[in-house]
Amino acid sequence: MFIGDHLKDARKKKGYTLEQAAELTHIHKTTLHRYEKGEIHNIPLKKLLNLANIYDTNLCFLLGFTEPEPASKGFSARIMAYAERSYLPSEEKVLNKYRQLDTHSKHLINLMMDLEHIHRKN
Repeated sequence: MFIGDHLKDARKKKGYTLEQAAELTHIHKTTLHRYEKGEIHNIPLKKLLNLANIYDTNLCFLLGFTEPEPASKGFSARIMAYAERSYLPSEEKVLNKYRQLDTHSKHLINLMMDLEHIHRKN
């Protein structure tokens, strides 16, 4: 599933039509439809956060992540271990990994960087 699938699922679970969701989010109906169909990949972070709020869900669900795990297990533990590293891989290694990702994964990485950038500015 991609972000568009999760957006559509969240909207339908809430019982909204595209028209109702468009009115609540102030995003044009056609644009919402294109998000759900995957025709628009670069959905602005503010719009994703707004959609998550209107649909009573969270950004993790819309991005396709499962429920958060306890910090001592799984993905969260790997993230924490990575964050506590005293060294960083070279930019070249990071860019090479990034270049091997599919479009969906690249969008997720870009969203995470946007979130971190916003966090650092505040």
